[in-house]
Amino acid sequence: MLRRLLDPIARRLVRRGVRQALAEGSGVWLAIGVVAAVVRLLLRPEEPQVVHEELRVGETIVVRHLPGPAQPTRRERRREARRRQPPRDASVRYVEGDEPLPLDG
Repeated sequence: MLRRLLDPIARRLVRRGVRQALAEGSGVWLAIGVVAAVVRLLLRPEEPQVVHEELRVGETIVVRHLPGPAQPTRRERRREARRRQPPRDASVRYVEGDEPLPLDG
């Protein structure tokens, strides 16, 4: 989650830092670019673990995938968002894009 948020920002700062440092000779932007590059390196995901072994005759292996937490479907997210909204007042007429208008009585 943090990586998703910071990576685009860090990418822009690296790019701008290098451009400003090379074009204008700005040491401040060079430092910002270097710090942003370090942040991107630290946020990089781990490489998947790979094992290479020879199997002898009669040996077997079991390969399992352990699923992560289930992500809600689009329908579930919409239902949850609707559930969190306050109920509409029946004495008010709603017009799309406007504030609620009181009904004439």
